[in-house]
Amino acid sequence: MKYLRKLHNRRQPAGLEWVILKRLPRWLLAGTAIPLLMSAMVRLMPSTASAAEIAKYQTGIDILAIAIGITAWTAVFTVAIGCIIVVIMKGPAYVADAYRPKARLAASGIRICACRLVSSNNGDRPAIVVIEVSRIGRKRLRAA
Repeated sequence: MKYLRKLHNRRQPAGLEWVILKRLPRWLLAGTAIPLLMSAMVRLMPSTASAAEIAKYQTGIDILAIAIGITAWTAVFTVAIGCIIVVIMKGPAYVADAYRPKARLAASGIRICACRLVSSNNGDRPAIVVIEVSRIGRKRLRAA
């Protein structure tokens, strides 16, 4: 038995997802390089403040750089996952299982399910069922 047969060979034309996927490495590089450069610039620039103040300032910038870097990586990977999902969805359709239920079995299943629901609520007497269904129907805001 051949699993996952192609339904057809049609594919949707490529769209914005491929443009975004091709730009993601640059965005990832920029999202990593900018915080690193920010942290390096703080250390390279001369300052006239005391050593304790400089260390405190550098620590704050380092924490900010780490937060920006993690945020950038998370955003890039989230967008990549979304683009990959779109690419997969635009691919050819596959048939996994061609099971078609028999109409008679489906109808009897619906009837049995409805009978169980009504029986559990109101009992098996038809008069009570008719009254209950009529009452529910009047409470509907719009027609079915």
